[in-house]
Amino acid sequence: MEIRGPGDGRPLRRKGTPPLSRGPLAAGDAGQEADSFERAPAAETGDAPFWLITMSADRAAGRQYLDARAKRVAQAAERAWIASWTAAAPCPLPGVGQAGKAGLDAWQAFVEGLCAAAGAPLGAPRVVWQRELGQAAPLRGQYLFRIDGGLLQLRPGAPGGPADWVATVAHETFHHAQHALVVALYRGSPPLEAPFDGLAAYYRDARIAYRLPGPDLPPAAHARQDLEVGAWAFGEAVARRPGKG
Repeated sequence: MEIRGPGDGRPLRRKGTPPLSRGPLAAGDAGQEADSFERAPAAETGDAPFWLITMSADRAAGRQYLDARAKRVAQAAERAWIASWTAAAPCPLPGVGQAGKAGLDAWQAFVEGLCAAAGAPLGAPRVVWQRELGQAAPLRGQYLFRIDGGLLQLRPGAPGGPADWVATVAHETFHHAQHALVVALYRGSPPLEAPFDGLAAYYRDARIAYRLPGPDLPPAAHARQDLEVGAWAFGEAVARRPGKG
């Protein structure tokens, strides 16, 4: 997952690329990356909305709003949500194992089905191929929070079996849900009812404290962060369900 500040959300533009190299989930013909993207030069986007400025200021200041008891209550609510969401989650379509546009469309349908089953007021992110994803680390997928619509980026040809891919896509969809709730909290709309109001507050604090993996934060410690625990649990639960690949 990648978190950006209000001033660095560069637009995306279509990219014409050569055929995919053959590999797991990426054996295709010419033109199969018609739906992949690259970053366009930075452009003027106007003034940032007040809610985004507030969200950025909270992160910069490292504010924490919830006490330990409130966080424990939210963590229990998250576990219950993961259980109910997993039970309602759809099976991925057969096409998710394909490369190019056919596979991308199947992943998009799966993500939209997951979001519809969440029980929370959130739309679906756009799913795109991103060839350059994980150049510094072996990433299969990543959620990118952008104010004009989040992206779920997948790296074509990344290793992993069908269950690994389902787990990754569900994991990153969970990050999208977390951010949708946080944005609703900061914007004040749509109104959030229980348990999503408490979850939004929990994810707001988790987002503020979130750190990217690196030399001072190995993968195991990174996965124990509040913003990651639920995403890992949900991804693995969806992948383990019968019929999930």
